[in-house]
Amino acid sequence: GMSAIASLWNSVTESSETGEVRVEMSIYTDESDLHFDMLAEEKAVIEEELGCSLYWHKPEGKRQRKIYDRKDAILDDRDSWPNLHEWMIRRLEEFSTVFGPRVKRLP
Repeated sequence: GMSAIASLWNSVTESSETGEVRVEMSIYTDESDLHFDMLAEEKAVIEEELGCSLYWHKPEGKRQRKIYDRKDAILDDRDSWPNLHEWMIRRLEEFSTVFGPRVKRLP
């Protein structure tokens, strides 16, 4: 499924000095690897349609797979929240448009 997340943990710096917001397509099924790999075959087209490079997260020994976009965020700064909310909503809509039809075609 798709979700928007605000996190105190920064997945790029692997620290909590600066948080992040992200929008992700999460795959957690018995066929996670197959579905992830099928989407990854379209990586270049998907990223072109979304207008950015994505993070393709396929950790060893785990069943859950994630494809996400992220940006640094200082979550204590309430003045930044409207812009962060706008970014997450826009990205969720774009993810839905780009991933929705592809996910429906997965076996």
